Amino acid sequence: MGKHQGLNLGVDFGLLDSRLSGSIEVYKTNTYDLLLSRSIPVISGYTSILDNVGKTANKGLEISINSENIRRRNFGWTTNFNISFNRNEIVDLYGDNKDDIGNKLFIGKSLNAVYDYRKTGVWQEGEDFSSDATAKPGYLKFADLDGVKGISTADRTYLGTQLPKYLAGLTNTFTYRDFTLNVFLQTSQGGLKPNPIYDNRDQNGRINLPADLPYWTAQNKNSQYASLAFQNPRGYEYPVSSSYIRIKDVTLSYNLPKEALQRYKIANMNVFLSGRNLATFTNWIGWDPEADPSARAPQQESGYYPQVRTIILGVNIGLQ
Repeated sequence: MGKHQGLNLGVDFGLLDSRLSGSIEVYKTNTYDLLLSRSIPVISGYTSILDNVGKTANKGLEISINSENIRRRNFGWTTNFNISFNRNEIVDLYGDNKDDIGNKLFIGKSLNAVYDYRKTGVWQEGEDFSSDATAKPGYLKFADLDGVKGISTADRTYLGTQLPKYLAGLTNTFTYRDFTLNVFLQTSQGGLKPNPIYDNRDQNGRINLPADLPYWTAQNKNSQYASLAFQNPRGYEYPVSSSYIRIKDVTLSYNLPKEALQRYKIANMNVFLSGRNLATFTNWIGWDPEADPSARAPQQESGYYPQVRTIILGVNIGLQ
């Protein structure tokens, strides 16, 4: 909700007898009186309220390109590519020109902020632990940013946003006689997201760290991950890249010759094999870089679960 004021400019193009076509659009939008859910102290009897967070600014670029790469009698290959960039910024909050740290809203920064300690490494045996009262060998080491010796909540800082720098999709369609192969890839790049799996060492047997995670030990001092003894006393949320490339959809289909179908009073028949969410390439550890790590128990919201991989064999029949 909110009031919007913006400008959109776009251009459509077609080249080479329309074998190459597409569109380019740029936009800039200012949103006023934007309502967002804001956390409040539980002592009030509520956990959150809708509040007017002030003004945000959005600007972006969207590009779509269609290409007919090969056009022959029995073979064809077409490509569709689209990419979108978006940047948003909080321009004003509550009219007092102050950040709302509790709700991770910062003037001049993006929404969906990641506000946490800046990890600089892992404490090693023999180091001077006086700068961090909780430090032990194998514990995570954080940057002291506030100029006061010792790590405190004042050393937390804006690290980035969970929103990606860009989203893109690529679809290639190949046709050979009555066969069609469609391959769709999607990607999200540049997002930074807390990953709670790094903080699961036992959790009463509910979930453990992945077996291949090279956690710190006295023999493995070069690990960037904490030891199993680390209790995370500062509530560090482990923000990491949520970038990924996914084979979203692959479909192979075959149209049976109409001549062979006429005796059965069938106008057309298409047999297809389709796979969805077949593979994801990412450095993210856990179920899915798209899953929402904040959607957790007790309600176990659907956004916390990974994408489901599906394989479908089907037939589409059209009767005369």
